[in-house]
Amino acid sequence: MTGVGEDAVQACKRLLGMTALRVEQPGGRLRRSVRVLLEDRNVIVTKRRHPARARLEAEVLQALSDQGAPVPRLLCFDGAWLIQEDLGSTRLSQTLAAIREADAEGLLQNAISALAAAQQAGRERRLNRQVVAIGKNADWIETLATIHRRIGEQLQLSVPALPTDRLVAQLRPHRLAFIKWDARPANAVARADGSVAWFDWEHCGCRNPLDDVVWLLCDEYTPDLPKTEERLIGHILPWFLNGSAQDVAHDYLMTFGALHGAMRLSLILTEKANGPWWDPLHCLDRDSVGVTLEMALRLCRRSARWAARGSLTKELGDWFEEVAERLATAPQT
Repeated sequence: MTGVGEDAVQACKRLLGMTALRVEQPGGRLRRSVRVLLEDRNVIVTKRRHPARARLEAEVLQALSDQGAPVPRLLCFDGAWLIQEDLGSTRLSQTLAAIREADAEGLLQNAISALAAAQQAGRERRLNRQVVAIGKNADWIETLATIHRRIGEQLQLSVPALPTDRLVAQLRPHRLAFIKWDARPANAVARADGSVAWFDWEHCGCRNPLDDVVWLLCDEYTPDLPKTEERLIGHILPWFLNGSAQDVAHDYLMTFGALHGAMRLSLILTEKANGPWWDPLHCLDRDSVGVTLEMALRLCRRSARWAARGSLTKELGDWFEEVAERLATAPQT
């Protein structure tokens, strides 16, 4: 047992008055959260690096669960240790990897519904007054708007010219609302009844509600199912308008989604560097960046499709297909 695990056991004894039977580290030894098996239940015990962020997460969990949102119940927080309900051991990313295509649509809709419910609970509790605006840094937005250039450098590919100033203006947050952010499928659990609940709220803040949809649908672990995706977006888009016209919201979704997928792809290429592709099961089990050829190509296909539908990113549609061809034909190391 590592130091985090030993300390978590002591935290459970001190705060819950219960003795641990076993400790598991589902995210590996470097993660700050562990699963502690107690006499009558399992709990997730976390010690964040930043106490202020941990306090915010505890307050948000309490507020959302009080509203009946699909999040874990907060069991205890002492200013350092956060103990919460264990939603289950199978993350949404793992369920999606094993599910039949015919069943994926319902599960993804349930995941998006859960995000919408959490956003609504946040609005009702006025959490926008407690959390900060995120993704507003000018340098970060410009990096996102020009992320294709980084991929071009990584793969030694020429890149198309895009209207960077207009992209930055489109990506800049305007109508702020409470969102989860970091809504990757690995931060959710699909329960036995098919419902989905979201955990890991330390990065929540205020931005465009559609950002949560992008984090889920444009992650490398989310299957690329174009027809399913189109039906889903047509159905759920009205839930996240936040005062925007539907065509404006759709254009934003396509733009941010294409570039977010590119950001994930660039991260994969950075992690891979000149080494071999990683073992897919290891990536999935440890919730690491999906450094596999299959997931890199998945991101290319989806970003090509989304970019082609964005008013400012059309030039990237064919380019992402070139990226996919370069990756697929590169010598495997």
